[in-house]
Amino acid sequence: MITSRRTILIIAAALLIGALAAVAVGVGGEGTATGMGGVDGGAQTDAVLADDGATAAPVEDADIDPAKQAVTLDKFVVKNPFIPLTQPNTAGAGGTTTPASAKVKVNGTSYTVAVGDKVPANGTFTISAIRSSAVTFALQEGREFSGGSSSVTVSVGQSVKVKDADSGTSYTLAVVGVGTGGGAATGGHTVSLVSVSQKDGVAMCTIEVDGTTYADKKEGDTFSTGWGDVKIVSINVGAQSVVILHGDQTLTLYVGTVLTK
Repeated sequence: MITSRRTILIIAAALLIGALAAVAVGVGGEGTATGMGGVDGGAQTDAVLADDGATAAPVEDADIDPAKQAVTLDKFVVKNPFIPLTQPNTAGAGGTTTPASAKVKVNGTSYTVAVGDKVPANGTFTISAIRSSAVTFALQEGREFSGGSSSVTVSVGQSVKVKDADSGTSYTLAVVGVGTGGGAATGGHTVSLVSVSQKDGVAMCTIEVDGTTYADKKEGDTFSTGWGDVKIVSINVGAQSVVILHGDQTLTLYVGTVLTK
C-alpha cells in the first residue's frame, strides 16, 4: 500500500516537472533571442557593438537590403521643341558697309576701281582691298617692290612712290577717295574733292569730275565738266569740305569721299 502511494507521487512529480518545462519553453519562444539573430515582432535585427563595447541601436534589414530601399527616380526635364538648338550669330549686324569702289591714280592717270580690278592698262597692280580709309595695291604674283614686299596700302588723300624690283619701273600710286557706288563702271559720274587749302588768305579747292581735275577753284567760281556746270558755293578749310551747286542741287563734298551721281 505504501509502495503504491510512492509510485503515484513520483509520477505526479514527473508530470509537474514536464508541465513546467513546457511552459518555460513556450515563454522563451515569445521573447527576444540574442546572439546571431532573433525574433521581435517579426522584424529581424542585427546587434551592433559601439566603440565602448556597449550594444548600439540595431540596424534594420531595410537599411542594408537594396531591394527594400525607397526607389529614387531621375528628374526628367521637358525640352521645348520650338527653341532651336543653335542661335544665329548676329555679330557684325549694323556694322560699317565695306566700300565697293575707289578712285585711284597711277602715275597721274585716274581709275575707278573695285576689288579684283587691274591697273594700269598693262595690269601691273591688282586692287586687293578697299577699306573706308585706304586701298591696297598688289603686284602680280611672284613680283616684289624694291623693299621686298608684294603689296602696298595707300591712305585716302595720300600718294606713295614705289618701284617694281623686277622691271625697275617706278610708280606713283594715289587714292583720291572711296565710295559705295559703282562709279563710272555703272554709267554714272564720279565727283570727288581732292584737296582744300589756303593760299594768301584765300580758300581754294581741287575737285575731280569723271577723272578730270579742276584745280585752284575759289568760292564763286563756276566751271564746266562732262557732268555739267559746277559752282563753288563755299569752302571750309577747317572741316576740309566744299559745298557745290550742280543745276538746282546743292551737294557737300569732303576730302577723300567719292560721290557717284
